[in-house]
Amino acid sequence: MQEQTGRDIPLGEVTTFDVQRYRDHLMDAGRKPTTINRRIAALRAFFAWAVDAGHIAASPAAGIKFVRHERRAPKGLSKQQVYLLQRQAAARRQLAEAQAGQDANGQQIVTPAVVLARRDEAILSLLVYAGLRVSELVSLRVRDVEINARSGRAIVRQGKGNSITQNPAVHT
Repeated sequence: MQEQTGRDIPLGEVTTFDVQRYRDHLMDAGRKPTTINRRIAALRAFFAWAVDAGHIAASPAAGIKFVRHERRAPKGLSKQQVYLLQRQAAARRQLAEAQAGQDANGQQIVTPAVVLARRDEAILSLLVYAGLRVSELVSLRVRDVEINARSGRAIVRQGKGNSITQNPAVHT
């Protein structure tokens, strides 16, 4: 404050206006909201101590509001990134199936690698095409998924707001 007033300000003469100007100065200097709020919290704690110790009558920082954090929407993947991700999962499944081979009856041999590759491909399909959130996906159980070649539906038991919804799944 010495820069603005030309003199040191005694503790008892610090005003709410001074603390507000300090907060504004930090904002103008490009400090992040977390940094500004941490410094305001420190001033609140210091002035609360000064009041408790009897050095000042009231805290000039008590009514100062914190800076609001901007909530940014999560960044999604581009269509090309989704395509490449799904393509990689499909290629991994095809490789696992080719390595496992077929039995004497021409049926696909199912190895742990095949199971994992199919699982990963199904997870991507549920996230991309059914619009599931990750939290909804991880709460799915085998009984939550209707195995139907024609409709291919997944019942989400723990949706947003604890609702139960049905989302169509895309077969891979």
